[in-house]
Amino acid sequence: RCFVGLDLSQVEMRMPAANTGGDVFKFVNNPEVEERKLDPTYDIHACVAAIVFGPLFLNLDERDPKQYKRKAFLRTICKRVVYGRNYRGEAKTLFANIKKKTDGVTLKMVADACLAYDRRFPEVKQFADREWAAAMACRALFSPIFGRRRYFPGDDRMPIPITDASNFRIQSGSADLMNMGMRDTYYALPRKAEIIIEVSDQVVAECDVADAGDVEDI
Repeated sequence: RCFVGLDLSQVEMRMPAANTGGDVFKFVNNPEVEERKLDPTYDIHACVAAIVFGPLFLNLDERDPKQYKRKAFLRTICKRVVYGRNYRGEAKTLFANIKKKTDGVTLKMVADACLAYDRRFPEVKQFADREWAAAMACRALFSPIFGRRRYFPGDDRMPIPITDASNFRIQSGSADLMNMGMRDTYYALPRKAEIIIEVSDQVVAECDVADAGDVEDI
């Protein structure tokens, strides 16, 4: 017997992309190609890195191991900012979280990445603003697929953090997709395979070694 891990690829980027359209949708729906993850015309995080760091990113030679590592590092900073900015996280908050796991990052890097992302992909902020306005008007938000509800108590004099409003649609929509995927995966598994656990956008299944390839293909 063995374990096989499955995940819903880039779901936290695909949800805001699906709700906003625009260029962010075009970038996020590019197939994942490892060789192009540092290409600013193909990868959204590399695109932001190219805007923030300019020649310091673009002129790094990926054939040189040290320069490749530096280029990947700059992309990683922007990737973490992009994910946090989807929830409208502020630069100081994102910096405090990023620096816990990433040496060499500065507040200026994070602030510049926030500004670059907002300017290059304004549709993401517009989406967050719409969600916040809906939450303030109805004191409730609904998941985009199954319509699950989150209520905000109080009246319109009680503010709702924009991070809460934008977070809900992304997270609840991702959960809706995972619920659908879990059902489809369950019925597609080989007879002796079974789902062991689901955490966020990942699923672990147990199966016979001989069936591992078929489970991976699901």
